[in-house]
Amino acid sequence: MTEACTSITTSKVTQKIGVPGSVGQLNPGINARVVKPDGSLAGFNEPGELRIKSPSLALGYWNNEQATRETFVDGWLCTGDEVMVSEDNEIFIIDRLKVLIRVNLCATS
Repeated sequence: MTEACTSITTSKVTQKIGVPGSVGQLNPGINARVVKPDGSLAGFNEPGELRIKSPSLALGYWNNEQATRETFVDGWLCTGDEVMVSEDNEIFIIDRLKVLIRVNLCATS
C-alpha cells in the first residue's frame, strides 16, 4: 500500500516456496498488531484489522484531514485489511474491511 511507502511483508529468504495462502512475514523495521472489532488485540489465528507502524509511513493525506484522522491513529496505520497471524508469524489476508474503488471516467467526443 502506498501509505506504507515500502513493502510490509516478504517470504523468508530461507524458503524456496512461501507458505500457501500467506503474504509472508513482516519485514525488518515494521511493527504490527492485529486489532479485533471490539478494540482488543487478537491472538494467533484470530482475525482482526492489520495495523502497522514504521519509520517509513506516510504522514497523512494531502488536504484531507478526515481521512488522515481515520487512517493514521496514534502513530499506527490502519490498513483496512482483515488478517490472521499464525504461530509461525505468517500473515494471511482474509478480507478487505475498507472498500475504496476510485474510477475516473473520461468522456470522449
